[in-house]
Amino acid sequence: PNIVNDALAKFRGITEWKGPALKVSIEKRIPVAAGLGGGSADAAATLRAVNEIAGDVLDVEGLRRVGAAVGSDVPSQIVPGLYLVTGAGERLEAKSLVDEFALVLLPGNKLLSTADVYREFDRHGYRGQIDGKSGVVLSPEGAKDLDEIDLKMITDETNDLEETVTEMAPDVS
Repeated sequence: PNIVNDALAKFRGITEWKGPALKVSIEKRIPVAAGLGGGSADAAATLRAVNEIAGDVLDVEGLRRVGAAVGSDVPSQIVPGLYLVTGAGERLEAKSLVDEFALVLLPGNKLLSTADVYREFDRHGYRGQIDGKSGVVLSPEGAKDLDEIDLKMITDETNDLEETVTEMAPDVS
């Protein structure tokens, strides 16, 4: 069992598609347990492919709804791009990059599962910084409305999981 099997099962359940059994092969190019959304991207790619096989029975929003039932990172991978994501991953606001940039990723020695990181994040009591109704993080400085939060400030200066991750895997810092 894995997220791709979950995606196929959710697709079949939601659409009632009775197509044949499918064999899915995955060639990993993203480090496993690196927090880079590789599994979510695999699930989203699988949903796009099975939807095409089934005759495009769902539009993009329908695929995102199925993706949200699979995992909170999946909806943003249905149409890959840059998004401001809120709620439990189901609310997406497309963004564009101002400039091109290069990025070098250096994988660490410790594998961290997404579930373990969020469990530790919750254990620290960070839920108090999240608006329970909207799902919007109440930082920086107590902002509750997305219009109050400067996207540049968030992307340049904060990562709500950074403290938790560096406690779990100090070499990340």
